[in-house]
Amino acid sequence: FESSLKTAPKFVHWVKHELSWSKLNFDGSKTTNNRSAIGYVIRDDKAKVSLLGAKCCGYTFVLVGEALTLKERIRAEKFLGIKKLEIEGDNLCLINAIKFNWRLPWKIEFIINDIKCDLRDFYDFRITHIFKEANKVADFMENTRHNSPYLSRWFESPNIEMSHLIRRDELGWAVLR
Repeated sequence: FESSLKTAPKFVHWVKHELSWSKLNFDGSKTTNNRSAIGYVIRDDKAKVSLLGAKCCGYTFVLVGEALTLKERIRAEKFLGIKKLEIEGDNLCLINAIKFNWRLPWKIEFIINDIKCDLRDFYDFRITHIFKEANKVADFMENTRHNSPYLSRWFESPNIEMSHLIRRDELGWAVLR
Protein backbone atom coordinates (compact mmCIF):
# COMPACT_ATOMS: atom_id res chain seq x y z
CA PHE A 1 0.00 0.00 0.00
CA GLU A 2 1.53 3.29 -1.11
CA SER A 3 0.61 6.57 0.46
CA SER A 4 -0.88 9.25 -1.74
CA LEU A 5 1.08 11.80 0.34
CA LYS A 6 4.39 10.91 -1.31
CA THR A 7 6.23 13.93 -2.61
CA ALA A 8 8.36 14.16 -5.68
CA PRO A 9 12.10 13.90 -5.11
CA LYS A 10 13.88 17.23 -4.76
CA PHE A 11 17.32 18.28 -5.82
CA VAL A 12 19.23 20.42 -3.35
CA HIS A 13 22.65 22.05 -3.50
CA TRP A 14 24.92 24.46 -1.69
CA VAL A 15 24.46 28.01 -2.96
CA LYS A 16 27.17 30.65 -3.36
CA HIS A 17 26.58 33.78 -1.36
CA GLU A 18 26.60 37.42 -2.38
CA LEU A 19 29.60 39.64 -2.97
CA SER A 20 31.36 40.76 0.24
CA TRP A 21 29.65 38.13 2.39
CA SER A 22 31.37 35.36 4.32
CA LYS A 23 29.54 32.05 4.61
CA LEU A 24 29.72 29.63 7.55
CA ASN A 25 28.32 26.10 7.32
CA PHE A 26 28.32 23.92 10.45
CA ASP A 27 27.20 20.44 11.42
CA GLY A 28 27.38 17.91 14.23
CA SER A 29 26.74 14.22 14.73
CA LYS A 30 26.86 11.44 17.28
CA THR A 31 28.25 7.93 16.89
CA THR A 32 26.70 4.72 18.20
CA ASN A 33 29.04 4.90 21.22
CA ASN A 34 27.58 8.38 22.04
CA ARG A 35 30.63 10.45 21.10
CA SER A 36 29.65 13.67 19.37
CA ALA A 37 31.70 15.70 16.90
CA ILE A 38 31.29 18.99 15.07
CA GLY A 39 32.55 20.34 11.77
CA TYR A 40 32.47 23.65 9.96
CA VAL A 41 33.61 25.37 6.78
CA ILE A 42 34.00 29.09 6.16
CA ARG A 43 34.10 30.40 2.59
CA ASP A 44 34.63 33.82 1.09
CA ASP A 45 32.41 35.53 -1.49
CA LYS A 46 34.08 33.57 -4.31
CA ALA A 47 33.25 30.24 -2.58
CA LYS A 48 36.94 29.76 -1.80
CA VAL A 49 37.52 27.93 1.48
CA SER A 50 38.94 30.25 4.16
CA LEU A 51 38.93 27.71 6.97
CA LEU A 52 37.83 24.13 7.67
CA GLY A 53 37.61 22.71 11.16
CA ALA A 54 36.41 19.75 13.18
CA LYS A 55 36.70 18.27 16.64
CA CYS A 56 35.31 15.60 18.91
CA CYS A 57 33.12 17.03 21.67
CA GLY A 58 33.23 13.89 23.78
CA TYR A 59 30.14 12.48 25.42
CA THR A 60 27.81 15.43 25.09
CA PHE A 61 24.65 16.28 23.21
CA VAL A 62 25.14 17.10 19.53
CA LEU A 63 22.99 20.20 20.05
CA VAL A 64 25.41 21.51 22.71
CA GLY A 65 28.43 20.84 20.50
CA GLU A 66 26.86 22.55 17.50
CA ALA A 67 25.79 25.57 19.57
CA LEU A 68 29.28 25.97 21.07
CA THR A 69 30.87 25.66 17.63
CA LEU A 70 28.56 28.23 16.15
CA LYS A 71 29.30 30.63 19.01
CA GLU A 72 33.07 30.14 18.61
CA ARG A 73 32.99 30.59 14.84
CA ILE A 74 30.80 33.71 14.99
CA ARG A 75 33.26 35.29 17.44
CA ALA A 76 36.18 34.35 15.17
CA GLU A 77 34.46 35.92 12.15
CA LYS A 78 33.80 39.07 14.17
CA PHE A 79 37.45 39.15 15.29
CA LEU A 80 38.58 38.86 11.65
CA GLY A 81 36.54 41.94 10.77
CA ILE A 82 33.85 40.21 8.74
CA LYS A 83 30.91 42.61 8.34
CA LYS A 84 28.36 40.42 6.56
CA LEU A 85 27.90 36.80 7.62
CA GLU A 86 25.65 34.11 6.21
CA ILE A 87 25.21 31.07 8.48
CA GLU A 88 23.79 27.73 7.34
CA GLY A 89 23.19 24.56 9.30
CA ASP A 90 20.99 21.51 9.11
CA ASN A 91 19.96 21.52 12.79
CA LEU A 92 16.50 23.06 12.55
CA CYS A 93 16.11 23.20 16.32
CA LEU A 94 19.26 25.31 16.78
CA ILE A 95 18.51 27.58 13.81
CA ASN A 96 14.97 28.25 15.04
CA ALA A 97 16.17 28.84 18.59
CA ILE A 98 18.35 31.68 17.31
CA LYS A 99 15.84 33.10 14.84
CA PHE A 100 12.54 32.72 16.66
CA ASN A 101 13.36 32.46 20.37
CA TRP A 102 12.33 28.84 20.73
CA ARG A 103 12.66 27.56 24.27
CA LEU A 104 15.36 24.92 24.46
CA PRO A 105 17.02 22.91 27.21
CA TRP A 106 18.78 25.08 29.77
CA LYS A 107 22.08 23.49 28.71
CA ILE A 108 22.22 25.71 25.63
CA GLU A 109 20.06 28.68 26.65
CA PHE A 110 23.08 30.80 27.66
CA ILE A 111 24.98 29.78 24.52
CA ILE A 112 22.04 30.88 22.35
CA ASN A 113 21.88 34.22 24.18
CA ASP A 114 25.62 34.74 23.58
CA ILE A 115 25.18 33.94 19.88
CA LYS A 116 22.34 36.46 19.56
CA CYS A 117 24.43 39.17 21.26
CA ASP A 118 27.44 38.47 19.02
CA LEU A 119 25.33 38.59 15.86
CA ARG A 120 24.29 42.17 16.70
CA ASP A 121 27.89 43.28 16.03
CA PHE A 122 27.68 42.40 12.32
CA TYR A 123 26.59 44.95 9.75
CA ASP A 124 24.27 42.29 8.37
CA PHE A 125 23.75 38.55 8.88
CA ARG A 126 21.48 35.73 7.79
CA ILE A 127 20.92 32.41 9.47
CA THR A 128 19.24 29.70 7.44
CA HIS A 129 18.26 26.08 7.79
CA ILE A 130 19.47 23.89 4.92
CA PHE A 131 19.07 20.22 4.15
CA LYS A 132 21.89 17.85 5.09
CA GLU A 133 22.51 17.17 1.39
CA ALA A 134 23.47 20.84 0.90
CA ASN A 135 25.79 20.73 3.93
CA LYS A 136 28.10 17.93 2.76
CA VAL A 137 31.44 19.64 3.46
CA ALA A 138 30.65 20.43 7.12
CA ASP A 139 29.14 16.94 7.49
CA PHE A 140 32.30 15.36 6.07
CA MET A 141 34.48 17.41 8.43
CA GLU A 142 32.69 16.31 11.61
CA ASN A 143 32.67 12.69 10.52
CA THR A 144 36.49 12.74 10.36
CA ARG A 145 36.91 13.72 14.01
CA HIS A 146 34.84 11.39 16.20
CA ASN A 147 38.00 9.92 17.71
CA SER A 148 40.21 13.01 17.86
CA PRO A 149 40.15 15.04 21.09
CA TYR A 150 41.75 18.09 19.44
CA LEU A 151 40.31 20.82 17.26
CA SER A 152 41.73 20.37 13.78
CA ARG A 153 41.86 23.29 11.36
CA TRP A 154 42.83 23.44 7.70
CA PHE A 155 43.15 26.38 5.31
CA GLU A 156 42.72 24.12 2.34
CA SER A 157 41.25 20.70 1.69
CA PRO A 158 43.03 17.97 3.68
CA ASN A 159 42.32 15.22 1.15
CA ILE A 160 41.01 14.43 -2.32
CA GLU A 161 37.53 13.39 -1.17
CA MET A 162 37.05 16.74 0.57
CA SER A 163 38.34 18.56 -2.53
CA HIS A 164 35.68 16.83 -4.60
CA LEU A 165 32.91 17.90 -2.21
CA ILE A 166 34.13 21.51 -2.21
CA ARG A 167 34.36 21.56 -6.00
CA ARG A 168 30.85 20.11 -6.38
CA ASP A 169 29.55 22.94 -4.18
CA GLU A 170 31.41 25.57 -6.21
CA LEU A 171 29.87 24.19 -9.41
CA GLY A 172 26.39 24.04 -7.88
CA TRP A 173 25.92 20.32 -8.47
CA ALA A 174 22.61 19.17 -7.08
CA VAL A 175 22.03 16.10 -4.93
CA LEU A 176 18.79 14.12 -4.84
CA ARG A 177 16.98 14.52 -1.53
